[in-house]
Amino acid sequence: MLGRILAIGVALSVLTTGAYAQAVKYKFAVPASLTVPRGVVAKRFADEVEKRSQGKIVFEIFADSQLFPGAEEPKALSSGAIDVAIPNMSLIGSIEPNADIFSMPVFFGATAAQVRAVLDGAPGQDLNQRIEKRLGVKVLGAGFDNGPDLIVTSKRAPATLKDLAGLKVRAPGGPKYSARLQALGATPVFIRFEDLALALTQGTVDAVMTNDGGVVQGKLWELGIEHALLLDLGWAPLVPIMSQRAWDRLGADGQKLVTATWADMLPGIRSYLDGEMGALRKAMADAKMKFYTPKDDEVQALREKLLAAQPALATETRVDPQLLAAVQAVMQAAKK
Repeated sequence: MLGRILAIGVALSVLTTGAYAQAVKYKFAVPASLTVPRGVVAKRFADEVEKRSQGKIVFEIFADSQLFPGAEEPKALSSGAIDVAIPNMSLIGSIEPNADIFSMPVFFGATAAQVRAVLDGAPGQDLNQRIEKRLGVKVLGAGFDNGPDLIVTSKRAPATLKDLAGLKVRAPGGPKYSARLQALGATPVFIRFEDLALALTQGTVDAVMTNDGGVVQGKLWELGIEHALLLDLGWAPLVPIMSQRAWDRLGADGQKLVTATWADMLPGIRSYLDGEMGALRKAMADAKMKFYTPKDDEVQALREKLLAAQPALATETRVDPQLLAAVQAVMQAAKK
């Protein structure tokens, strides 16, 4: 499906690039391997931009955090140290607090359809504008979901939610992550993904909050991770961004080409990722990881506990209550 959409996009969206006397290269930072979904999407986007521009716009990819760790991408984009990236919105939250609204309790147990409704609707457009204003960057289009968060553990098999009590769990950072883990009786430990291998080896943490892609990218089973609790704790979508300096350098024709390319590719990207979720879960199973699904009454009790804490959490993390209300309305409509 992705291939068909790309072919259609090429036919409809090739724009003039006569303003370019020679190829212009832009540094595209990717904090992942090009073999995992996040890296695959980045590579396909870069290749398509180069194809449509007839080689005049080149997104030169630096994978596996060669330029900056994922947590530093938002600041690097803001400063112009990198030109292009598809950062995690939860990490943008350290600069624009509303960006990691997808980590709020309302997204606990949300579906991909609900997340996409928010990203594509008025709340998503509002978020993109806030990111642009706060970071001084250009958001190239709607973001895409990257799978829900889950918890994977080393020794303790989490057959029930009570089994997470007392565990030291790696979290990407921020009060929203703390709230979810503390509600489970676990202790959050904020560690960058790039430092996770050392933390697991040294026993700094004995569990990890991440998504399926993170488990496979890091081959966490090789670091002692044996179990996965399928809890869908929240979401951390990715969003395509260019630094303002790189965006201005594109010129009007280049800007139209890049944004049109992303818009044309997005439906295919999402379809591709839907298919890859099964492949990621299979890779975990092939590595002999065991999966656990908590009981419905446990999940409901946790959801109620988190939602009761949401107003105070929104205040603490400076989430705009009007934006949160708009998000909840869109999610409710998408649920029907």
